[in-house]
Amino acid sequence: MIFQWFILLIIHLLIQIESNNSILYYSNRRNITSFDIQNTNDTYYENNIFGLSINKPDGWYSMTSEEIRWAFEDSIIENMPYHNSSVDPWIKKCQSIGLWNDTYAKGEVVRVEDMDVYTVGSNTNSLKDLSIIVFYDIFGFNISQTRVFCDRLAAEYEVQVVMPDFYRGKSASVTTPHLIAWVAQVGNWSQVSIDLINIASWLRNTSSPSRRIAVIGFCWGGLQVARACSNLSNLFFTGISIHGAWLTEEEVNNLQQPVFFIAAGDDPPLQPNISTVIEQSTSSRVSSQCQYETYSNMTHGFVSMGANYSDPYNVEAINKLSIDLRIMDHIFPDEVFVQIFRYTNKFDLFRGFYNLNSRLNRLVNQTRIYFHNELDEEHRQSILPYIHPQQIFSFHVNEQEFRYSKLNKCVNLRELEFHTRRGYTNITYDHPDLKHVKPSVFPHLRQLIIYVQTGSSRYPQLCKMIFGNEFPVLQSVHLPYANRGYESSIETWSTSLKYLTIGCCNKSAFYSLLENLPNLKYFECKFGINNGTGIKKPSLSLTGITLTTYDETPSGNRYRSNTSLETLIELYKYLPNLQHTLLFVSDSDSLERIADKLSRILSNCLKLKTFDCVITYYNECSISINDIKQRYPLFQNCEASTWKDGGGIGYRCRIVRRYN
Repeated sequence: MIFQWFILLIIHLLIQIESNNSILYYSNRRNITSFDIQNTNDTYYENNIFGLSINKPDGWYSMTSEEIRWAFEDSIIENMPYHNSSVDPWIKKCQSIGLWNDTYAKGEVVRVEDMDVYTVGSNTNSLKDLSIIVFYDIFGFNISQTRVFCDRLAAEYEVQVVMPDFYRGKSASVTTPHLIAWVAQVGNWSQVSIDLINIASWLRNTSSPSRRIAVIGFCWGGLQVARACSNLSNLFFTGISIHGAWLTEEEVNNLQQPVFFIAAGDDPPLQPNISTVIEQSTSSRVSSQCQYETYSNMTHGFVSMGANYSDPYNVEAINKLSIDLRIMDHIFPDEVFVQIFRYTNKFDLFRGFYNLNSRLNRLVNQTRIYFHNELDEEHRQSILPYIHPQQIFSFHVNEQEFRYSKLNKCVNLRELEFHTRRGYTNITYDHPDLKHVKPSVFPHLRQLIIYVQTGSSRYPQLCKMIFGNEFPVLQSVHLPYANRGYESSIETWSTSLKYLTIGCCNKSAFYSLLENLPNLKYFECKFGINNGTGIKKPSLSLTGITLTTYDETPSGNRYRSNTSLETLIELYKYLPNLQHTLLFVSDSDSLERIADKLSRILSNCLKLKTFDCVITYYNECSISINDIKQRYPLFQNCEASTWKDGGGIGYRCRIVRRYN
């Protein structure tokens, strides 16, 4: 045994001579130049400088030059046992960490205030504009495994990573007496918080004022992550606590930023102790974004000082933590991904992000899904089965192509549209899923569109709910028709409805809706039966109205008008706030007389900015359209044209003012 240690002493001296005592810490390893010790045939060591070779005793562990370098590291030799059989695992660990050390670019130690800071990675990546502060564990600043983590994080994610020496050159070991008291003194939060403020200021001064900063910590550092995200949340937007020590319920009950908690199998459980407190004590934004993961087959310290890079399971755990987006996807807050997903085609969203990991699945399953068009076969098979009904905010129903069995569970729907195939009319088609359209099922519904629907008992009942203020936030409605019969049972008319389109509206229903919907801003309809008695309310709130005053299916050689221009003159008197109007009129009078009536109609609206009038008339005009424009001041700056109707029924004239 003495002979063996003598050999080690000689080798140690040779290493020191070769390095000229030049020692630079770089990822916690001495920067020793290449020396000429060779491990030849696993039987002897040879040094070319001294021309010396030494036969190895039987059973001696065959050490490579890399292992010999690492055998005499300060951080290792302090703990090296005094018999060869126990050196073997330490040497293997050193060998593997050495190989990892050679994989990634190294950083440098710089001075910030009164502290050394290990920094690696560029601080000029404007695309990410992100830096990460790493808290080491109780073993301090000069630990290779911790620096390898920093190097890897900086290289793989192209960000700046800094690890300040919070302990100011001190470090602990598992044999340090009164360890907790030592840590409380050396790493007290009062000093650490000041250091963090200084480091954050330095990072932003040397990069950009808007630089985002995240924090990651091991063991003691995991506790500091929770404190930083609680007490310095204005400086840091997220954190990752890896096998954090001394984490208590009191330490996490005031989190202001989300934290990803990672524990080893022998750490205190994160759930339910920590997770329950966070869910009960923090905001919904924070609690919903916090995550918890336990590596049950790992022991405390498996990423930092205790990382064993010769253990494939340990390496796999570190890879899982670093590569499968467990870290990087949390560096970006949920809001970033949600915004990206909002502008991503829904098919690409599920094809590109779904089932990558549990967090992305959660975010995808929280993304609002808007089906603004009918679903094709690919969407029905590749997307719809993976969507929670609560995610759907807009949906198009076409029962003839596909019936969505969970429509009544889409409680967050904002937009709902009912389609039918061409050829179906209000006489021939009844939507079976219209039964679900109730305030109790869709309390958040803001837009409802129905193009075709028979006069079954459910349709009048739906109209009563729509106009009777039962949908609390419904603002826009398109209905195929509206008849009277439900108004008498309405006690309170809708105060939310602002935009109303009706395919065919009898004048009696038209007048009733205009008078009773207090906040209606835009109304579009085609007049049906001319059975109205006129407006009684002196002033209406409408700012826009589109009216078709005749039946677009010709009767003989004319279109049947369902209201007169004189009626419109009377109606527009009650629209003092009107700013935009579109009129489709048909009249048997001459174009000159029709233009005179239109001028009188529109002149009643002093706030009118734009109008578009399409006129169907049946007698050829004796004067030009330009003469008509010059005759009426309202039309002088308008665009106007006339042409013969393509259907062979009369003539058409269009007068447009696009702006005031």
